Amino acid sequence: MAGEYSKKVWDYTQPGELIGLKWEDADFKSKTIQICRSMEYRYSAKEWRIGEPKNKSGYRTILLTKEAVAILKKQKKNKRISEIFQDFRCIS
Repeated sequence: MAGEYSKKVWDYTQPGELIGLKWEDADFKSKTIQICRSMEYRYSAKEWRIGEPKNKSGYRTILLTKEAVAILKKQKKNKRISEIFQDFRCIS
């Protein structure tokens, strides 16, 4: 399911932006997602880093299709996914 969603917004986002999404970034009523952080793996420290976008244009709002909203709603209801991402509820 995450793969289906990723295909819908891949053209508008960087991989780290998709990984960094949280449920609070999604607004189902306005059918948008806010890009306001990025997540990357630091090999030297062997850890994930969550940070701000590299520049001001990295902060943006992406419009979602009706189909993408339906996929996200279905994914959010999936308890297994919620359990995996207890602390960091990423969408992708």
